Amino acid sequence: MTSEIDETAALALADRHIGEGEERIRHLTMTRNSLFASGQDTSEIDRLLTLLQDTLSVWHVHRNNILSALGRESRPEFNAAHEQVEVS
Repeated sequence: MTSEIDETAALALADRHIGEGEERIRHLTMTRNSLFASGQDTSEIDRLLTLLQDTLSVWHVHRNNILSALGRESRPEFNAAHEQVEVS
C-alpha cells in the first residue's frame, strides 16, 4: 500500500511538472512569435523551445511509467506475488 501511495504522489508531481512545462512552452511561444514579428533573431528561443518540448515528452513517458506501476499494484495477482517475495 505504501508503494501505491508513493506512486500516487509521484503521479501528482509529474502532472504538476507537465502542466508547468506546458505553460512555459506557451509563454515562450508567445514571446518567440512577438520577437519574430518584430524582425528579431529567434534562433536561441527556438533552440530553447525544442529543448523544453523534448523534456516535456520525457515527462509524459515518466508519467505513463507511473500509471503502469499503479496499474500493476492494483491487480490482486501482482500484490500476491509481491507479498510472497517479501516474505521469503
